[in-house]
Amino acid sequence: MLALAYAAAVAGARRPRRAGPSEASVEAAMDRQFQGAAPRHRYLASDGGRTHLIDMGGGPRATLVFLSGMGGCAAAYHDLLEELSRDRRVVAVDRFGSGLSTGLRGHSHPRKPWVGQVEAVVSSLGLAPVDVVGHSLGGFVAGALAVERPELVRRVVLLSPLGVAREHPWSWTPALLPGVLDLAAALARGRHLTGAADGPAGQDPCQMAADRWWGASDLNSIAKLIRPRGFRAETLLLPELGLIQERIRLIWGDQDRQLPLKAAQRELQSYPALCLEVLSAAGHLVPFERPGDVAEAIRGWLDA
Repeated sequence: MLALAYAAAVAGARRPRRAGPSEASVEAAMDRQFQGAAPRHRYLASDGGRTHLIDMGGGPRATLVFLSGMGGCAAAYHDLLEELSRDRRVVAVDRFGSGLSTGLRGHSHPRKPWVGQVEAVVSSLGLAPVDVVGHSLGGFVAGALAVERPELVRRVVLLSPLGVAREHPWSWTPALLPGVLDLAAALARGRHLTGAADGPAGQDPCQMAADRWWGASDLNSIAKLIRPRGFRAETLLLPELGLIQERIRLIWGDQDRQLPLKAAQRELQSYPALCLEVLSAAGHLVPFERPGDVAEAIRGWLDA
């Protein structure tokens, strides 16, 4: 497998490559995703590395910190962020390993650096207490932050979060085999580097960031989160969420195939006070599919 990865990397090196996009061009591509809002790009340094933020909106309500899912970045959720920023400040964070933030460091489980990253953002900007919303992998980080630093968090919304059900998606299992992620990264890098360097309007800004800062790829985190038959213990949020269940709202699509609702419901039966709202005819990518409905559900909980 490592030999295949090496061959793919060599083949990619033989292709004519253009320089990766500049940081300014990535930010400009991100800005074009937003229609009615003008996000501010901010960068904060901490022990774990540099964090990229999208800061937007304003209003009297508590600041909302948003965390994106695996393979995404803050700007990819532009429609949802615009909806949420109408009456409150929204600070959307690129996790270490995503967007324009630096990559994950070390080989240990990423829970501690991710929680420390958001903690540093909240503390540096003087935001506490905040409301926190996270989707998928971002939901895992949001839940872990609320459990470990409850004094920083007022209320939490977890959108189809990782770490509630015990089973991970079957498609993640090959990530445990030596060389698979190297191969995937090499192939994806070669594909990105053959694209336009100036960041056209139609190019995914998350892919542009991965092109420019390849060490930030979310691919690096998958094998750290799982074991052959399920998630690692550090990835599981239950029963810890049960200790702060009065602050938590879970929102799930009933057609979610990536992190199926039924698997989560089996675990949540033991925690009846954890409030679960099910959106009908919605899949795992419900923040993209129905941003208006998701924003309404989030406000319904945060503003209650």
